[in-house]
Amino acid sequence: VDPLERKQTIEEIIGITDEWEKVDMPTLNTEYEDMNWRLKDWKALTTKTIDNYTNINFNNLVKAKIHPETKRLQSFIWFTEEDGGVHLDTEECLQIAAQFIQTYYGEYVPYLKILKTDFEEFEEIRAFYQFYIEKDGFVIENEYFQVSVSKQNGAVTMFNAPSISIEQIVAFKPSTV
Repeated sequence: VDPLERKQTIEEIIGITDEWEKVDMPTLNTEYEDMNWRLKDWKALTTKTIDNYTNINFNNLVKAKIHPETKRLQSFIWFTEEDGGVHLDTEECLQIAAQFIQTYYGEYVPYLKILKTDFEEFEEIRAFYQFYIEKDGFVIENEYFQVSVSKQNGAVTMFNAPSISIEQIVAFKPSTV
């Protein structure tokens, strides 16, 4: 697929608009930089319940992880209700997922193969895809792009990049065991 026009900031890539504000949230993650956004008009409940905990940590929140050295987007997820009035089919969603990867991680594309994952309970609202990495007939286990696309508005709602660098993939040389 052809790449889209590259957006320059993390917020633009993810789709953060003026309705959102950056928020600090505690984390135990030391491997990546965390970024979080919440709707500006969001109000926390004051009760100490499990429902309130879930509301504070997941509802109307966007979470992202940035690689500390490269400053490249490693992953993000939208914890929001989706609407948009459209209903895209699986092929249209695959096109969106592939274009996202081609636009921001194009150097990986020659090594990617698609594996559509099956999450039947969400298939009406989202399409999930895994693009695994293969070189010289060898699949690099646990290293893949994972993308979720909303069928209701065409937005990428979840993204996870592999931790392996393109330099490591290029340098891979299979040897006889």
